[in-house]
Amino acid sequence: MVVKGNNGIAVPDFRRDALEEQFCAKLTKVCEIFKEYGQEAKLEDHFDIKQMLKMRKIKDWEKIKPFWYFVTPLNNSITKVRNDLLKMHTDGVLMIKYIIEENTDLKKDTIDMVKNDVVTQWLMGDEQKQD
Repeated sequence: MVVKGNNGIAVPDFRRDALEEQFCAKLTKVCEIFKEYGQEAKLEDHFDIKQMLKMRKIKDWEKIKPFWYFVTPLNNSITKVRNDLLKMHTDGVLMIKYIIEENTDLKKDTIDMVKNDVVTQWLMGDEQKQD
């Protein structure tokens, strides 16, 4: 599968895999912090970021109506969390809260993402269930 970057140049598979692995590690750490240190709203559901991203790699999920119906909310919430993280990066360190769990938008969007993932995992399951 050839993925093109923002500039239209093809990204090699090894680079995409390495970036995805780093993204999974960082987002897993963020989810662990929200699970342990949330004050009023805690992350209570089980999360597996690598499996979550695997659901987006199902072949032709956009064209298969039931898959589209189940995976689209998850895809939208992953995009929203990614955009939150990108916005935090562009705003700079002076605009983000040092204590991670006090970044309320990121926390809310992450909790929504994990809830969407739980529903999607339950409905879509593994390859056998998708068949």
